[in-house]
Amino acid sequence: MPSKAVSAGMQVPYEVKDSEFGKGVFAKQNIKKGTLVWKFVRGVNVRSFKGPKATRDFLKSLKNNKEQREWLDHCYHSGGTVNDVLDDGRLFNHAAGKKATTSPGAGDDPLSSYAIKNIKAGEEILEDYGTYEWPVWFVKVCREFNSDMSYFDIKLKPGVAGFQVK
Repeated sequence: MPSKAVSAGMQVPYEVKDSEFGKGVFAKQNIKKGTLVWKFVRGVNVRSFKGPKATRDFLKSLKNNKEQREWLDHCYHSGGTVNDVLDDGRLFNHAAGKKATTSPGAGDDPLSSYAIKNIKAGEEILEDYGTYEWPVWFVKVCREFNSDMSYFDIKLKPGVAGFQVK
């Protein structure tokens, strides 16, 4: 009997094309609000690092500052781990607020991305990175490795003590 489990990664027809932000992911057909767009499966399409030491150790293993900054720009934090997306989901670009088309946890799975509005064929799939919570230790690691995370002011968890802007 075939498994009904959803496989990891992109769940909708898409293509990778040039975007105003570099490379981006674009819908090949209309996607309805609420649709599972990208599926998170730790160990399959996501590699995770628990805490600052594991994150720093991985960053130090990369070849140069450019690779370190690129990695920091494409990972995200959830549940005490930094998650490194290994498939085309890493190419979702950032758009704040109403410009975003997907969000994690807008469906049954809090770590996977769902359409938060109807997405038209040909439209770029954009995620609001501000929906992720970023602990102070991660912000420090990013600054230590010279990553310019310009959207940190919206990424940080409200109510965390101390300065949360550069």
